[in-house]
Amino acid sequence: MRYHNGPLLGVPKSSPAESLCNMTACEEGAVAAPWSLNGSAGVVMQNYGGGRVLAISPHPESTQDGLLVPEPGKERLRRVLQRAVLLAAAGPAAHSWIEVEMHLPAKC
Repeated sequence: MRYHNGPLLGVPKSSPAESLCNMTACEEGAVAAPWSLNGSAGVVMQNYGGGRVLAISPHPESTQDGLLVPEPGKERLRRVLQRAVLLAAAGPAAHSWIEVEMHLPAKC
């Protein structure tokens, strides 16, 4: 996904939040990327009360993968948003099958 000067998210070790993926600069963008980009969380999830919150830092809606297509990133945006909505809907205790289906690592 494309990152463009948005927030760089971090999850402290003492936080109940989880980083679902981390960012790394691609070869073309490595020179211009901020030094703190590598290892920053791309998607953060935390349970809150009876619900769940997700924060997404990069821009899936503007990613083209180098292709000149009429609607850049539309398919990727749809997949990312569908999964984010499903994870948020799963909540902290209910619907754990959603996390299994989305291939999130099991908690020990």
